[in-house]
Amino acid sequence: MNNVARMFERSRPILIIDDCIIYRTATRGMLLKLGFRAEQILLAKDAVTALDIVKHKPVQLVLCDYNLGDKKNGHQLLDEMVNCQMLSADCVIIIITGDSSASVVRGFSELRSDGYLVKPLNYVTFKERLPKFSRKKRLLANMLITFAKGDFTDTIAKAEEGIINATQLSYGAQFLKAKALIQLNKCDEAKNILINIQGKPVRAEVQIEFARLEFKQTQYKSCLATLSPFENDPIHCTEVLLLSAQCYLAQQELSLALEKMTESVKISPKNIENYIFSSHIAMAMFDVKSAYAILDMALSQSRYSYRETLLLHQMVAQLNLNVIQFTHDDGKSALFARFVERYKHWRSYYSRKDYKPFELLLKARAHGIKGNISKCKALLNEYLQWQNDEHISSVYELIELAKVHAILHEIDKYQATISRVNACLAQGEPYKQQTLTLYLNHWQSKLEQIRSDVSRAKKRCFSYLKIREFEKAVKLIIPALELDSSDIGTAKLAIICLSKAWPMGWSKNSVTKVVIRCHEVLKNTPEVLTDDYRVASKLLTKQLQVKEVSYKLDQVI
Repeated sequence: MNNVARMFERSRPILIIDDCIIYRTATRGMLLKLGFRAEQILLAKDAVTALDIVKHKPVQLVLCDYNLGDKKNGHQLLDEMVNCQMLSADCVIIIITGDSSASVVRGFSELRSDGYLVKPLNYVTFKERLPKFSRKKRLLANMLITFAKGDFTDTIAKAEEGIINATQLSYGAQFLKAKALIQLNKCDEAKNILINIQGKPVRAEVQIEFARLEFKQTQYKSCLATLSPFENDPIHCTEVLLLSAQCYLAQQELSLALEKMTESVKISPKNIENYIFSSHIAMAMFDVKSAYAILDMALSQSRYSYRETLLLHQMVAQLNLNVIQFTHDDGKSALFARFVERYKHWRSYYSRKDYKPFELLLKARAHGIKGNISKCKALLNEYLQWQNDEHISSVYELIELAKVHAILHEIDKYQATISRVNACLAQGEPYKQQTLTLYLNHWQSKLEQIRSDVSRAKKRCFSYLKIREFEKAVKLIIPALELDSSDIGTAKLAIICLSKAWPMGWSKNSVTKVVIRCHEVLKNTPEVLTDDYRVASKLLTKQLQVKEVSYKLDQVI
């Protein structure tokens, strides 16, 4: 048996993943020549086959092609295998690619691959490089497995044994021991080990781990100083930029955090988690356009991968509504159209019981933004009927519920839902707790500012009505209606003002739309029984001479 084959277990399989039968056959032939058994070698022509194998077989070596055809590529496949823990911690991962550019190599290093081979493969290179890529992981196999299981005490014991008995294990064993000590909060011991093994020149992976230790101890300035020399490292730069951004976020230096993440995403555009983190930072800054654009890119990049989730689709739709609600662009109709396209899309790919609750809330807010208050309330009531012991609301769904209550001016229900959001955040990832808390604080401030502006506009409008400056009154109330489409007082004032004067250049059709919208807000409220509302309604019915509007107004007179 060849020395290369001796590094691996005879009973555990090896997996070759390549969409080209020629390369699958050639790689298999080289493994046989190196002494591996034919029954050990498993072949997969695509991601679906590969995933089925690793779910049922204890694979110890994966040779994966980067380009797997039209759908899921090698990066997406390994991302799923590694992050969903489908591979044992001691499994050697080698990429086979025709593209050896820095971005491709960097992308696979982020997935903790052990090396890459460039096509076309030849036996001499394969024989030489396979043991180099595999040796470290095979020697540290037991330690890696115990560490992955979370048995850090046993990892330390195995590492100490390895350090004593085998010089070739020393660096890797000490590095794993330091990482295990950090997990056990024995930070000073870990720090001493990392200092001793940092090497000359300094090893990037050791310094990054040292920086993580400083971050854990809230030594943010020291952490940033440790990371700074490695921001241009061709392999580790995205990892360094992410940790730097986390440092800035912890210090609430949000613009610097977003700057680092923007750079990281640019360098490594396939890293979906980095997009999501970047979007959360933009949300914390209440930069709704950037948050939406970033997460929309994440959705586009995640196509065909396991990261293209229903929740990601619905989060993008949620941010889409934020842009509509809090910006004054002319392109709102196009954004509403995209919103409709999104929920039609997820209906085609996901089950109704999964998408329906969140969708109801999203549609409720969309109608609320448009001023269709009765429809907003109906959708909210339908959502509340979905609530049962089996349905578990995500934090994003709860945030959407709070927003709907806010649109409907249901203050007590809004506050109660925010309490549920905070309880949910306390159990989640720290960065989500920090960013979403800041986001909700901005949201609350924005709502208060809007309602304050609307209140001032209504007072001035009343003043103009008293002195019969109707053109000025209507000029004030229409923008106020756009700011808070569900406010009863604003809707009533709009009806009264429009019965006195129309905005310059408006047609009957334009006025009709606003009147119907205001009617929806006022329906079933005491305001429709007041004398000033009745008079204004009669005047508008005569002025507009539109059957639909006349009918709607006559119902409340």
